[in-house]
Amino acid sequence: MWLQRYEEKAKIVKNQLADIIRQDRLIVLKVYGEELQMLGPRSIASVFYVDMQMEGPEGIETFWDSGTVAIKELSSLDFERILLIVGEDEISKQTWSAVRKSEDWNELLAVQNGRMDILMSSVLLDYTAFTHELMLDEMLKLWQDRP
Repeated sequence: MWLQRYEEKAKIVKNQLADIIRQDRLIVLKVYGEELQMLGPRSIASVFYVDMQMEGPEGIETFWDSGTVAIKELSSLDFERILLIVGEDEISKQTWSAVRKSEDWNELLAVQNGRMDILMSSVLLDYTAFTHELMLDEMLKLWQDRP
């Protein structure tokens, strides 16, 4: 029952997102503690990569396997959009502050083009049915009616 409702909602959300958003290659990053982590399809990012059928850049699987990524390594990937989930603890916030001030970060095309969105983690990092549905709602808030 829940799965059927979720799949219907996902289909509606997918249809409401502009084609350009769904065609952009996306990376989903998490700032947690002192680490920058690349989230893949076995995480909350599955909402994007599986349910919305959004593409990641070529070579992203390497970073999904390793989990963490250095800012400098991001420049080796070709992507148009970033979704960033920042932990709510003080260390994560300090790490994000340092990341966003770095030259390597600000040279990323997605950052320069304003195609980077931030979510505070709250419950979004739990890998549950509830958070998948919540992420659909967040996705609409972020990207409905915008390129």
